[in-house]
Amino acid sequence: MQEVAQTHPPTSSSLRFPRTNELGSIDFFLENLQELATSEAASVAFPKDQIQIIQEDLIFLRSLLGKIVKQRNQNGKFQALWDGAMEVAYKAELVIDSGALGDRLECLDTIAGDIKHMKTEALKVSDSIKNDDEAQRVANNSIHFKSQLSTPALNEVLVGLDEEVKTIADRLSRGSNQLDIVSIVGMAGLGKTTLANTIYHHPSILGHFHIRAWCTISQVYSKQNLLVQILSSISSGSHDQYLKMNEDDLVVMLFQRLKRNRYLIILDDVLDIGAWNLLESSLPNDANGSRILFTSRIENLSLQFKSNSKSHHLCHRSDKECLELLQRKIFGKEDCPPALIKVLMQVANKCKGLPHTVVIFAGILSRIEPHCWQEFADSLSSNTSNAIEPLKLSYLHLPEYLKPCLLYLGAF
Repeated sequence: MQEVAQTHPPTSSSLRFPRTNELGSIDFFLENLQELATSEAASVAFPKDQIQIIQEDLIFLRSLLGKIVKQRNQNGKFQALWDGAMEVAYKAELVIDSGALGDRLECLDTIAGDIKHMKTEALKVSDSIKNDDEAQRVANNSIHFKSQLSTPALNEVLVGLDEEVKTIADRLSRGSNQLDIVSIVGMAGLGKTTLANTIYHHPSILGHFHIRAWCTISQVYSKQNLLVQILSSISSGSHDQYLKMNEDDLVVMLFQRLKRNRYLIILDDVLDIGAWNLLESSLPNDANGSRILFTSRIENLSLQFKSNSKSHHLCHRSDKECLELLQRKIFGKEDCPPALIKVLMQVANKCKGLPHTVVIFAGILSRIEPHCWQEFADSLSSNTSNAIEPLKLSYLHLPEYLKPCLLYLGAF
C-alpha cells in the first residue's frame, strides 16, 4: 500500500486537482470565480466577461461530472472527459490566481478556449447518455445479472489445491513423534495463507491435534506480541489481559498450556528465523507428534529451522483454475451466465496464476456492471504479475470517499 500511496498521486507535470476530492476542488474554484465576477478588483487582472464565460462553462462541466462520477472508472470515454475537465479547471485556477498576484502566466483566452472544447466534448457524452438506446437496454438487462452477482465470499474458496491439502495434512498428522516443522513456500499472492487456513480447519487436523493456534508474524514483531497471539487463540483469557502480563509469565503460561498436549501452531508469513528463535523455548517437545507449520515467501528459510527440512513449494494456478476461482468468487454457487465466460477467461489469463490477483479482480468485477467487464478486461496490462498493479487497480475502483482512507493507511 505504501507503493500505491507514493506512486498514485499526480506527478508534477500533470495539472490535476488532488485526487481525493476533485469535485470538491472544482466547487471551491467556482465559488472563487463567483467572487471574482462580482468584484471590482477582478477587472484589473482579467475582464469580467471572460470570468463569467469560464464560470458558466465550468458549471456545465461540473454538473455532468457529478452524473458520471460513479461510472467513470468503468467507461473509457467518461474517464477521458473527467481527466480533461480536471486538467483545464486546475489550469484555469492556476492562471487566474497567478494573474491576481500580477504574474500573468498565460492568456485567459487560451484557457477559455480549452474549457470550451471540453464543454463540446461533454455535450457529446451527455447526448450519448440520453440517446444510446442500446446502452439502456444493456443496463436494463444487467438487473438480471445483478441478482446473480455477489461480493466475494468471506469464506475461503480453494481451487486446484485438494491434493496439496491432503499431502500437507498427512505430513502434519503422520511421521515422527518428535516436534517437527513443515513449511509452505512460494511467492506472494500464490495463496499460502489460504492453503494453511484450509489445513488448519481440515477435519483430519481437527481430530488429530488437541490444541491448534494461529500466529501471524508480519515484518514487525516482538516476543510479547507472538506469545499473546498464540495464547489468545488457545486460552480463555482476553487479548488485553495477556498484553498486561510480562514476557516471562507469558512464556511459562504458554509452556504449561501446551505441555502434554499434541499441538499444531501455524506461523503465517515468516520472513526470517528471528520469530522462531523467540518462540522455540516456549514450545515443549513431549514426543507426541506436535507440529509447527509456517508459510513464507523465502525459498530456503526452512533449512534454518531444521537442516534436513523439506519445504512444500506452492505453484502458480493454471488459467483454467483461475477462471474457476474467479467464477466462484463472483457468483458463489450460482452458474456464471454463458455470455460472460469469454470475458472472464480473458481476465483469468491476466492473473498470471496468482489467486491473490484473482481475488482483487473478482472484487472489482463484482462492483461494476457486467456490460463494462469487457472494457475492464481490455484495460488490463501484461504487468499484472507485479503485485502493485492489481492493488492499484483495486484502488482506482474504490468509492471516492474510501481512497483517502487507503492512502492514509499506506503511510504506515
